[in-house]
Parts: sequence; C-alpha cells; structure tokens
Amino acid sequence: MTGARALTLALCLLASAGPAVAAPLPAWARDVLTAGSGTEKASAVILLDQIDVTLTTDGRMRTLHRYVVQVRDRAGADAAVLRAVYIPGSGSVKQQRGWIAREASARDLNDDAFVDAALVNNDIYNDVRVRAISGRTQMMVGDTFVAELETDEALLFPQIDWDLQASWPAVTIRRVLTLPAGWRMTAQALNGSVPEPRTQGSSYVWERTSVDAIPDERAMPPLSDVVPRVAISMFGPDAARVPGQFSSWQDVARWLHVLSETASATTPALVTKAAELTKDAPFPYEKAAAIARYVQRIQYISIQTGIGRGGGYQPRKASLVFERGYGDCKDKAALMRAMLATVGISSSLVTLYSGDRGYVREGWTSPQQFNHAIIAIGLPASDDRPLPVAQHPGLGSLMFFDPTDEFTPFGELPLTEQGSLALVVHPDTSALTRLPAVPPDLHKTERTVTGVMLDSGNFTATVRERYSGHMATVARARRGSLTPDEYRDVLTTRLSAGIHRVKISGVTLPTDTPVEEELSLAVEAQGFAQKAGSLVLVPMPFDAGAVPQLPAASNRKTGVSLEPRVVVESVRIRIPAGLVVDGPPPSVAIESPFGRYQLNVDLRDGTLQATRRLDIPLQRIAPAQVQEARAFFERVRRADGDVVVLTPQP
Repeated sequence: MTGARALTLALCLLASAGPAVAAPLPAWARDVLTAGSGTEKASAVILLDQIDVTLTTDGRMRTLHRYVVQVRDRAGADAAVLRAVYIPGSGSVKQQRGWIAREASARDLNDDAFVDAALVNNDIYNDVRVRAISGRTQMMVGDTFVAELETDEALLFPQIDWDLQASWPAVTIRRVLTLPAGWRMTAQALNGSVPEPRTQGSSYVWERTSVDAIPDERAMPPLSDVVPRVAISMFGPDAARVPGQFSSWQDVARWLHVLSETASATTPALVTKAAELTKDAPFPYEKAAAIARYVQRIQYISIQTGIGRGGGYQPRKASLVFERGYGDCKDKAALMRAMLATVGISSSLVTLYSGDRGYVREGWTSPQQFNHAIIAIGLPASDDRPLPVAQHPGLGSLMFFDPTDEFTPFGELPLTEQGSLALVVHPDTSALTRLPAVPPDLHKTERTVTGVMLDSGNFTATVRERYSGHMATVARARRGSLTPDEYRDVLTTRLSAGIHRVKISGVTLPTDTPVEEELSLAVEAQGFAQKAGSLVLVPMPFDAGAVPQLPAASNRKTGVSLEPRVVVESVRIRIPAGLVVDGPPPSVAIESPFGRYQLNVDLRDGTLQATRRLDIPLQRIAPAQVQEARAFFERVRRADGDVVVLTPQP
C-alpha cells in the first residue's frame, strides 16, 4: 500500500468521539476569515496555505504550517486535511491544533481528528512518519477548516523544495524562510510563474495570490513539470560547521560516495555465487548480464532507516541483501556492484529521479532531487546493437542498467529514465550525466496477420507480434502481472478493436526472449466480412490500440505527453475465388509534426495484402497544439477503419 493510500485509510477510520468544544480562533485565523473567501467556483477554496521555516544556529529547522480551507460541497471535504512528515529521533511534532469555523463561531476538533501513522505501510523498516489533522468527518458544507502544525527537526542538509500551487484553488499561498545572522540563501524558480521573494528583516517571503487549482487532465505531463516550485539552498558563515552545504555536483557526489562505498564489501558466499552465475560467460558483457538477471529477481522492498542521518541515501551492505534476499533500489544496486567487482568489472552507483525524466535541474545542486538508484558499469558500446552507454569525463564509457525494473532486460534502460539527468556517485564526478536514449524507431511493434476468409464471411488467421524496446517492456509487464485467463481476456479485448467478434483459439508465448517479446495467436471471427448485395466489405485487422486517444482540447491547461512507438503491420488475407477489389486499392500517407502514417492495400493472386506503418516520436504537445494533434490521430483512425470493397470478377 502506498503512503497516500495508507494515510487515506487511517483518516477514513476517524470518527467523532464526543461533543466538540467551543474555542476562539487564533488572531491569524480571524484575519484570514475577515479577508474573505474569494470568488472561485470550486468544491473547496484554500484561503491560506502558509509555511514558515526558521533555521536555528544549533542546526535545526522549525516549521510552522498554517492552513485554512472553506468547504463548499461534500467533495470539498477532502481538502480539509493538513499533514506534516517527521522522523522520530531527529524530529518531532511540537504542536498541532485544529478548529472548525462557521460564521462567527468556532469549535475545537475532537481528538480523533488527529492521526499519526507510518508514511508507507509496506516498508519493513520505516523511520518516516506522518502526522495529520483531518476535519472531514466533523465538517458540514459551508464550514471552514483551520489548522496548524509545528515541527522541529535536525538539519540533514539545509535545502528546501517548496510547491507554490495546490490541488484546490487558493486565495493565498505563502512560504517564509527565516535565517540566522550571517547566513545566506540562493533560490531557483522551477516551472511556471514563481515570484521573486520579498525581504522582511532576516526573512524571505514568496507569495502567490488567486492561484488556480492544479489541473487534473488526462495524458498530462507529470505534476513535477507543471506545479510552480522554488528550490532553496542555505549557506552558513562557516561551511565546515554545517553539513550538507553543496556548492557543486562534485560535493553531492562525494557526500553520496562516502555513504554508499562501504556497502559493496563482499563475503565468501557472495563471491561463490557470482562465480557460479558467470562460469559459462566468457566475456565481460555476458558476465554482467548473468549477474544482472540474478539481481533483478531479488525481491524489491523499500527500507527506510536512519533517514535523519542520511540513511535514506545509504545502501545496506551487499552481504546482508544477498543473505536476506530483498532490498530497495539502492540495495540492489549495491549488491550488483559487489558481485561485478568479484569478476573484475568496475561499476558505480547512479542516482536519478524516477517518474519524470525532466525533473532534475542542473542549477540546483541537491540530492533531494533524486528518488531512485541504478548502476553504471564500465562496459563499452556494442557493435551488434545500441546499448545505454554514455561517456563520463573521469570514468570513460559507462553502460547504465536498472536492477529494480524486472521487465527491462540488461542492455536496455526503462523509457522513463532515458534522457534524464543523473549523478554518477564517484569522487571524480563533477557534473550531471545525461542518460542515453535509444532512437524512437527501436520502440517497435512488428505485427503480421495471415488468414483466410471464407465464402460465409468468417475468418481464421494467425497473428504474430514481436515487440522491442519499450514496447517489449510493456508487453512483458502486462504478461507478468496477469493470470493466464486474465492475460487471454486482455488480448481478446485488444484484438476486438480491429477484428470484430474475435475469439482466440490458441496462444503461443516465448520461453526465453531476453530482449524482444514475441507472441503468436490463432484467432477466428464469425461474420468478419459483411455482404452488401453483390459486394463484400472487408475490414483491415489492424492493431487499433496503437493509435493514441488524445483528450478533448477544449479549455485545456496542460499539454499532452506521448511515448515513442513504431508500429509496422503486414496483413495477408486469402479471399474466396472470383472476387476483386472494387476500384483502386486505398493508399494513404499522412505527415504531421506529431507522427507519420502510411497505408498501402493491394490484391495479388487472390490474396488481399496490406502494409501499414505508424511512427510516433517522444514528444510533449503544448496545450495550443492538442487539437491539431488530435485531428491527426483521428485521420489515422479513419484510414485504419476504411473497409476494402470486393466485387465479383466480371
């Protein structure tokens, strides 16, 4: 269960436990209510979302979060929650208060409105907790939720990343930073409109007013690329006395190197296992591939301990991961590094952000930008096929691999990581490295349909599909996460889009395809071709699901993200004797900035033949272009849906 789902469940279990107590609102909350609630038409409106951070001279950070939201209908009650994340041992919640206000009166929230839970319930070890105040079960439409949470925590490194937009419209979003005498800060605006801070004594204030809600639109880019953010680094007067002050990426790499290097120590049992795995592998690439397949099968379990001391960035010892058979991303990377070292292959830990290839910004030298770990291996590029290899200024040719992703084989990188900025954890690293991205045409689906159409219009065929690149990863993940019956149902649903009334009579799956994914299906369809008088209407059994379904562009605020793909299809249908194509066979060619499409149909020696190709590049479509892109894909769908008309031969 994810942290958000676990927290939601905990909050849903809250129930009223006694009469509420009337209590006056604090002066700051009365001022907010007096200022008015704005004119936004929404289920809830945030009147104030203010975070005050004060840095102390003894290396601690005190945070006061004040939050006021007016609930206008039942759906808006979800906005009546304030949360704070803290780490026991290095941090604590100093105070928590909550009220429900209506017109001129206010009452305290019951004790059951306060919950304390592990941030992620499926972690074996988890030092991170969340404290939340919820008014959802105690509010009525028209009420205003008022809350404040104050935390105190030790400073791991003096850096902050603040969002300046929320899931609901807001009257005021304010962030305040107060520094001790002699300290300075640098701030970088990320995404959208971020105001310059104003100064109030030793404080810096970022403020946005009349802020729209974060849009919730289908196929939109990641929120981390949409929400305006400000990234802050703070520097004390004496850098030697304050840990975590990073002036360069080399500072970050060296800090992470110290945390991670001891994790790769080996044991006799680990050395023996690595030798066993590679005994039949003559070359370094084959040795690394054998070890990679083993580490991929190690169970992934998130483990968060010692966060306040840097433990969230520190892998466990490889020997412990090997012995227990589980670990998180950095643990699996450390285990693979240790095994590679025993067979003479050098490697380094790599940190990056998983889920948004554009998240990491070079201008903010902070480990807070990373949430994932993979591995860089000292292997050159292959002449046989392109590998995820990049040149590192100090380490030379490096091949990148993600041992956590069980569906992306050695020799490839997950698409979400390709082209992203990453940090190779090594003392000689002085800059971020751009992870390699394979050409779009290697993310391919090759599909052949070979069939026979009977006089009755029924159809039997063999459908063979071969996937490569990201398309193979998607196919493997789909097959690996479903039961055989569920997988068959998914295949039938997908085929039905191009072959009406289809039934799968046989499925042949690959036994071992380390790079490509292959599939062979025996299918039949009753009434595949339709008769209209003396004419016979034959649809083309193309993969209709290969064409993206773009959302409507009306009033769209965000763009659309499309993944790269190439679909190449070949159809061969033996038709009953005595039929010919009525008129010239359809041929279509469509070019646009959003992709290319080509279709050719012919009848040769009693066989209806069609070839189709669709190329879609990796792209981010701006809101103003969504309608144009949607029109392109609609044209493609219409071309796919055109039937071939057969008529009796004169």
